[in-house]
Amino acid sequence: MNSVRTTVVRSIILTAALMLAANAAAGAQEKIIFSLQWIANGNNFGVFAAKEIINMSPSAKYASLVAKSVDSIVGFVNEEPAIRSAASKTGLEIGRFVFSDYGINYYSLGVIASDESMAKRPDMVRHMALATMQGYASAIKNPQAAADAFVKNYPETSRDIALQQWEVAQPLILTDRSRKNGLGFIERDKMADTIKLIAQFQKVDPAITPDDVYASEFLPKVAVE
Repeated sequence: MNSVRTTVVRSIILTAALMLAANAAAGAQEKIIFSLQWIANGNNFGVFAAKEIINMSPSAKYASLVAKSVDSIVGFVNEEPAIRSAASKTGLEIGRFVFSDYGINYYSLGVIASDESMAKRPDMVRHMALATMQGYASAIKNPQAAADAFVKNYPETSRDIALQQWEVAQPLILTDRSRKNGLGFIERDKMADTIKLIAQFQKVDPAITPDDVYASEFLPKVAVE
C-alpha cells in the first residue's frame, strides 16, 4: 500500500483550519504550492468546548448567526466586516476571538496541485503560481483597483466590504517571512508544527514530513514592499 502523503486541505471546526486527510485511500496525491494566510503567535493549543457543532453551507453561516439559530460561527478573520455588516441590519451585537489568542500557530489557506499535474505539466503549475502571486502583489499595491475588478466579476458583493476584508487580510499576508522570501513562502518548521497539531486530532501517518505536503520549487519569488 502506497504511503498517502496529502489528500485534502479544508477547514476543521473548532480545532484547526487545515486538515491533512493522510489516512485516505490511495488516489491522486496533492501538495501545497504556497500559503497566503497565517495565524501567528504562540505554540500551545487550547481545546474549545461546544454544546453542539452543526455543519452548514458557507452561505448559511451569516444568516444563521443573525437569526440566532446558532450561538456562534467559525470563520476567517477577514470575514468579520461582512459578519458585522449583516449583524448591524438587525441590531445584533457580536463579539469574536481568534485562535492565535489561545496559542494556535499553524498554516491555513493554501493552493494545492496534484502530483500528476506537477510531474506532467510543471510549466502550467509554475505559471499559475506566478499569476496568482502577481495578482496578490498588484492588489496589495493598488487595493482600489483590485476592489473594482472584484466587484466587476462579483456584482452581488459590496465594494466597501471587499475593501474592509482586504485590509483585514493584509497583515496576515504581509509578514516578516513574506517580505524576506516573497509572497506565499512556506517555512519548513512551521509546516512541521502544523502537521504535528493536526496529528493530535486526525488519523495522520506519522511518517509524513513537510516535504510530503508542500512543493516550494514551483513558487516564484514575488517581492512585496
